[in-house]
Amino acid sequence: MLEKFRPMSPTLFAQKVLKSVAKNKAIIIVPSWWKVFWWMNRLSHSLGILIAQKHYQSMQKKLTKEQKI
Repeated sequence: MLEKFRPMSPTLFAQKVLKSVAKNKAIIIVPSWWKVFWWMNRLSHSLGILIAQKHYQSMQKKLTKEQKI
């Protein structure tokens, strides 16, 4: 179940982050597909909160169903 929440290995994650730190990037977002959510939140904080709440609620339902099985 936890593998869903780990889309990349810790080693690969660390390599990508350290590469960005070496380039002196001000904002580091890894994995890169999270940039969509970061931009969405920057453009409309309220929309970002709403989507995060909906995602949290759906994950709660999914985890509750898995526990009942």
